[in-house]
Amino acid sequence: MKISKMSINRPVAIVTIVFIAIVFGIVGFASLPVDLYPSMNMPYVSIVTVYPGSGPEEVENLITEPIEKTLSSVNDLDELTSYSSAGVSQIVLKFQDSTDVETAVNNVREKVDGVLSSLPDDIQKPIIRKADPNASPIIKIAVSGNEDLNQLKKFIDDKMVNQLQRAEGVASVDVNGYKEKEIQIILKRDKLEGYNLSINKVMQVLKAQNMSMPIGDIQEGISNLSLKIEGEFKSIEEIRNLPIPIKSGTIKLRDIAVIQEVDKDMEAYTFVNGQPSITLDIKKQSTANTVAVADEINKVVNKIKSENPDINIVINKDDSINIRNSISSVQNTGLIGGILAIVVLFIFLKNFRSTLIIGTAIPISIIIAFALMYFFKVGLNMVSLMGLALGIGMLVDNGIVVLENIFRYRKEGLGRKEAAYKGVSEVGFSIIASTLTSIAVFLPIVFTEGFAADIFRDMSLTVTFSLIASLVIALTLIPMMCSKFLKIENNSRENFASKISNKWENVLISIEKKYKKLLLKALNHRKITSFIVALIFVATVFLVPMLGMEFMPKIDEGTFKIDVKMPQGTVVEETLKTVDKVEKKLNGIDEIKEIYVKVQNNTANIQGDVGTVNERKRSIDEIVEQIRNEIKVIPGTEFSVAASSMGNGGSSGKPIAIKIVGDDYNKLHKISKEFVDVIENVNGTREVTSSLSDGGNEGVIEINRNKSSLYGMTISGIVGELRSAVNGSIASKYKVNGDEIDIKIMYDKNKINNLQDVKNLPISTALGIKVPLDEIGDIKKEKAPSQINRENQKRIVIVDAALSGIDTNTAKKQISKKLDEYNMPEGYYYEFGGDSKDMMESFSSLGKALVIGIILTYLIMAAQFESFLYPFVIMFSVPYALAGGVFALVISKTTLSIVGIIGMIMLVGIVVNNAIVLIDYTNQLREKGYSRREALLIAGPTRLRPILMTTMTTVLGMLPMAIGMGQGAEMQAPLARVIIGGLSLATLVTLIIIPVNYTIFEDIARKINKTNNNMEKNINKVAS
Repeated sequence: MKISKMSINRPVAIVTIVFIAIVFGIVGFASLPVDLYPSMNMPYVSIVTVYPGSGPEEVENLITEPIEKTLSSVNDLDELTSYSSAGVSQIVLKFQDSTDVETAVNNVREKVDGVLSSLPDDIQKPIIRKADPNASPIIKIAVSGNEDLNQLKKFIDDKMVNQLQRAEGVASVDVNGYKEKEIQIILKRDKLEGYNLSINKVMQVLKAQNMSMPIGDIQEGISNLSLKIEGEFKSIEEIRNLPIPIKSGTIKLRDIAVIQEVDKDMEAYTFVNGQPSITLDIKKQSTANTVAVADEINKVVNKIKSENPDINIVINKDDSINIRNSISSVQNTGLIGGILAIVVLFIFLKNFRSTLIIGTAIPISIIIAFALMYFFKVGLNMVSLMGLALGIGMLVDNGIVVLENIFRYRKEGLGRKEAAYKGVSEVGFSIIASTLTSIAVFLPIVFTEGFAADIFRDMSLTVTFSLIASLVIALTLIPMMCSKFLKIENNSRENFASKISNKWENVLISIEKKYKKLLLKALNHRKITSFIVALIFVATVFLVPMLGMEFMPKIDEGTFKIDVKMPQGTVVEETLKTVDKVEKKLNGIDEIKEIYVKVQNNTANIQGDVGTVNERKRSIDEIVEQIRNEIKVIPGTEFSVAASSMGNGGSSGKPIAIKIVGDDYNKLHKISKEFVDVIENVNGTREVTSSLSDGGNEGVIEINRNKSSLYGMTISGIVGELRSAVNGSIASKYKVNGDEIDIKIMYDKNKINNLQDVKNLPISTALGIKVPLDEIGDIKKEKAPSQINRENQKRIVIVDAALSGIDTNTAKKQISKKLDEYNMPEGYYYEFGGDSKDMMESFSSLGKALVIGIILTYLIMAAQFESFLYPFVIMFSVPYALAGGVFALVISKTTLSIVGIIGMIMLVGIVVNNAIVLIDYTNQLREKGYSRREALLIAGPTRLRPILMTTMTTVLGMLPMAIGMGQGAEMQAPLARVIIGGLSLATLVTLIIIPVNYTIFEDIARKINKTNNNMEKNINKVAS
């Protein structure tokens, strides 16, 4: 090959080029962004609309449905989901994967603006956002101490926020869990009635008397002077003395109300290890490096800690720790794999210089791959590094084939340059073809869409880059180094190393002789051989039903979460008592290091840290199962416990999610409850819940329009006055020290304790009199859903379940079997969502990629061999590779996930390499005049060593990954196990069945050609 000849004759040029590539690689590596997972395309847009004081059904009818209708025609829309709860409508639009999200956001905004006029006047403006993975905080900090929360908030504002915001790469610092101030104006009902005043009238006065406005300019002498009225409240005393006009004159606001500055009712409480805390959520800039930003934040936090020892500052979430541990684990796996591969080379070659030449190719190829990663914008993450770790075992394959061939010619007595050129020329085209086949299987993954493509694109590219680099090194640097340094050592001295070496050589010679005898028998008994090999394949196929299936392997990240849900309407004090009981249970579990709690009304979220996998004996799943058993005895509460993990569930957050579709709320509620009962009886299911759980009671006020119109009253006026009376309304703002404090006007909450108190509330009329509410309306209690879910404009209920000791696919089959017996009402149906849906969609997408990869591999080999026959023979390696991968998963009790399927796809490109080398050399021998049988009997034993070497280096290179040690190992292990099992079985079968099939199909082709020739002769005779 010309490039190889040039590299042998121009060593300085090759060294210079390699050196430049190394420099680019090192610079590129230093510039690569670091994160835990690759950035993913997230074509989601959400719309959140707040409608204060409204119930779920009211939100659905007045907000959700009108917006849904106008959005249903937006371009590239794939799925429309909505959630209507008390006071809040949330709509989520999922677009097609290829959609530009910024364009989608603009289209959505236009549609929503067009429907705003038909929505209620008192809604807050809808907030439209695209899904942003960087919106999640990379660090959470909890601050607690002896001071109350107000003092802590002042400390955080003065000492922490500004310093943290100045840290490089920080986008925002959000403070949560503190008490805000407000001015409460608690009106005295008897005084209001005595002065014939209403809440609305007092609010109007407050708004009108608290403002500063510009008036205009006047000319004073030779210059203009701006005028403005300064009328904002300057003190609380000024608010107390505010004059309120009445018919007989004016009164002071303090005459009819109690005015006080108080702490607002907290919307959420946060605790760290039982201590009330204020939390800081820190988000990074979208282009910033997570690890680098976290380092800067930690520096700032440590400085603040040292300066304020009395304040307890705890970092209870730091994404960079998980990133470091996971990446370190993959790096160690790759390093061990590389060392094992080099050891294998030394055992086979028994030559230090040969091993050094190949050993040099590994780091150089990886460094060049880093340069390519930089130019193609592939960051350093667990997936891309996994690709490099996988590539290490494959990196040396090309070099081994070249070096072994050169080494063989050197042993035959050829000179260094001649052996180098002849050795690389003989196998050059075969290693190019084998590399292209390995790369070809990754192309479909890169160009597929969806979750699997987002996750594994980086791995595909890094393996491709490393293989390209290894091919270039094998064709240039290795021949050049062999032509300069490769020396055949004839050491006649007897020592321990030489004895071991000689014994190993004898073992290899013995293996070659036995293999030649076995190959001869196989060629002599082709039918029996084919039958035995086919039997092996069929036997392995029967193992497929034993495979469990799941969407993604669950990764032990050392954290868990507990969602606590109490009955709708439960006051926050009761939720806090339940959380306290849960914390006491958790304190008895040894592995738990830290507990973070957030409580909001009737719900709570608890997060726990149990340390890395190396710091404990039990897995996170075992700890989670103990937590479930400990807390399930707490009555009146719904719990959901799960390990925090990337593979921890699809859209529902649980592996099993079933969507029930229908229109009637009561029927959906009945069906969902019966589904819960059915699924709870399936072994392995845990925490089976329905999204349409029993809602709380709500008081429904039906206004009698005939009566209210007699008083000149409107529904909107009644709603405004009632809302102010029951919950209070923000009348204005009070500015102090640069902050704005709400001025809230309300009745005394302690005097509105039940529906009877509400019935007696006085409502102002247009006639200047007041009437009690029950004079113009009726109030009754009704059951109401806590949340109404819709998908594509139809009501749905989601019944979901966690799993323990059972895989997703098996659980789905068992649940489906039970639900098939359920009699669904007409017009109602169910379908699986969550992990099971994501799993089947990804499996389908990757299945297509597998088929395309097989076709591409075949076409590349057809171009290489200038024949469709020999690639067809070689492709017989593929079924046995897939069978070996299945066998490896079954014996290692590993479920089949999208990671395992990626391994199957990789196998297609890897296993044909050995067959390519074998068939290519056979054809070369036949061109030199050897018979077919002679060529096969020579090619097989001759190529046995490089085939064994490439197989063992790949297998041992992936062995640490297959064992699954360290953080994030669960992601790597299935892929490595599939490749080890598939490659091992395919290699053993390839050495026998490929030569046999070579002869069988060539004979068939000859018979077909002979038949065609005879037919052609007969046609010519008839024609003549």
